[in-house]
Amino acid sequence: MQTMPEECARLVRIVAERPMISRILSIAILSMLGVVSTSAESRRLEVLFLGDDGHHQPLERYRVLKQALGSQGFNLTFVEDLAKVTRGNLDLYDALIVYANHEKAKAPEA
Repeated sequence: MQTMPEECARLVRIVAERPMISRILSIAILSMLGVVSTSAESRRLEVLFLGDDGHHQPLERYRVLKQALGSQGFNLTFVEDLAKVTRGNLDLYDALIVYANHEKAKAPEA
């Protein structure tokens, strides 16, 4: 198993090689930082991580983020089921990270 710095370095290389992933992660991080700046003093940031069982291993990415950000005030929750992305469920979270390919599933109205 890779150590945390090795895994982070590998993720940085993956992101650098894929401009779209880089843009998405940048937007997600900036969005989270905007929320953190207004509410960090009062509570932890709740983040919903939508993944799938695809070849890009979102569960592993979730684990890396959870380990790295858990001590920084972030609570991450992983889901694969697109049906769990509802308005009611999203209202429980401060941020949503999407690292999945749900090509055949119809997106729920949220």
